[in-house]
Amino acid sequence: MDKKEKSEKLKALRAPVFIEVLKALELESMTELALRLDSSVGFLTNVRAGRRSFGAGLIKKTKNLVPDVPNIDVLAKNALDNPNKPILDARPSIGKRLIQYQGQRLDTLRKAQNDHLNIENILQNFDALNTNDVFAYISAKTPPLEMKKGQDKSKLKEAIAGAIQRQAFLLYLVPTEKNPFVKDYINYTPLFKDFKDEIREIVGATISDKSLQDQCVQRLLLIQTDEIVLFKFPNFKWDLFFSDTIDTPYKAKAGVLAAAGLAEMENEDVVGTPTPLSDEETKTVLFEVARAVYLADPDRVPPDIVKRLKDSAEMATGKKIGPASRICSPLSY
Repeated sequence: MDKKEKSEKLKALRAPVFIEVLKALELESMTELALRLDSSVGFLTNVRAGRRSFGAGLIKKTKNLVPDVPNIDVLAKNALDNPNKPILDARPSIGKRLIQYQGQRLDTLRKAQNDHLNIENILQNFDALNTNDVFAYISAKTPPLEMKKGQDKSKLKEAIAGAIQRQAFLLYLVPTEKNPFVKDYINYTPLFKDFKDEIREIVGATISDKSLQDQCVQRLLLIQTDEIVLFKFPNFKWDLFFSDTIDTPYKAKAGVLAAAGLAEMENEDVVGTPTPLSDEETKTVLFEVARAVYLADPDRVPPDIVKRLKDSAEMATGKKIGPASRICSPLSY
């Protein structure tokens, strides 16, 4: 093996080890690592490139700093000296690699998650709701942003107050305490009551007639039901917009926030990626919403809204909604 070939071999083995060392020490650069090892950036760069090597003392020091990182010995001078000795595989096990990958993805998502931009986008959606438009929110364990406190959330509440005054309907579908798939049940009832009271107060600032205020807030509904198979994924949340202005035969568009990791602290938001759903997936969400509204508490939703949802869902899926209906899907019970 010539010098160049040896350097390339060492480089291939050592680069992943340096990545693991930086990760284990929560460092972002070779400069920071050089400070921890009392070395120089140039020396470490040459070691990584296979042109230099760690001595016994530096190998020992590195192992003491990161005892869980395997294959530190590939940084030593004699890593390739014995041709009969198997070359150490510097790659982590798939178990460790998946943990690292998930952590890296969560870090990326947290950095990319812009609450202000997210709220602004949701606000604009609410501002666009008009007469007989329907917004449905479906989640077992993740309350929507508009139900949370904070000055930025108040803008969402103002947009919702405007939407229900324009005769749009907002439905929040959540499970009951008896749902078999939901652990650590969240009692949405007091949360929704506080939310509804705040909306009523905002509506009251522009409408003094109490009966008209009542008509407005009646378009804001919490429906507790176990008729939605999506609750089998309690850390996900879905939204559905239903309107005659939507250019699909079934008049709906849906999205999902797929949980990329569970909240690590109480009341911490689930980190995820908001994603528009395909036509077929939207049909499934529409069917679930229409069926839940039809079976759970249809008297609270105006009959024309119930009928529009039901007719659209049946047309989209070819399934009839009724007590025994269930869309044929891998999600089915």
